[in-house]
Amino acid sequence: MTTEQQQDDTREINEAVQRAWNAGADIDDALARRIAGRLGAGSRPLYDFAATGAISAELLMQLDAVSEETDEPAGIWAAALIQYCRLHGLRGPLPGWGLEPQP
Repeated sequence: MTTEQQQDDTREINEAVQRAWNAGADIDDALARRIAGRLGAGSRPLYDFAATGAISAELLMQLDAVSEETDEPAGIWAAALIQYCRLHGLRGPLPGWGLEPQP
């Protein structure tokens, strides 16, 4: 992803999160997956969520740390993803969710 594409993606994610929150709604599956993909560099729980939709206690712990330790936009994204995960609860992989998991 080029720097310009990354900036556009960041702007689009920020706007989508803001629209959801302004409407009093949670983010949807597609945005949750997109956020996890952007936050997930080197993170197994975030990768697993982006790839399979699985929500684990480890994912929530990692997101809590990101939301507390990171400034915008990652902290806001993590907070939105935490809210999404708490709404949906702990769960295993979902058929047809997205990416194939890494071995």
